Amino acid sequence: MESIVEHLGHEDFARVRLGIGRPEEKNMAESDYVLKPFEEDELPVVKKVIDETARLAERVVFEGVTDPVTLVIKENKEGI
Repeated sequence: MESIVEHLGHEDFARVRLGIGRPEEKNMAESDYVLKPFEEDELPVVKKVIDETARLAERVVFEGVTDPVTLVIKENKEGI
């Protein structure tokens, strides 16, 4: 983000933020958690997040959506 702000010269732009939760293992560093490969059973959720984020990005670009939007994707026993 610092690089984008530096190049634009301002912070007045829409942002799409994604949360990843927290590691279940107490001793795992957050950076290790963020960078670890997805497990096979997580892939349907990852696909859903990518699809919904792409739709949101289209709204930001083409509809000028600038208000904060919260996108919640919850995993259930069947996956999504």
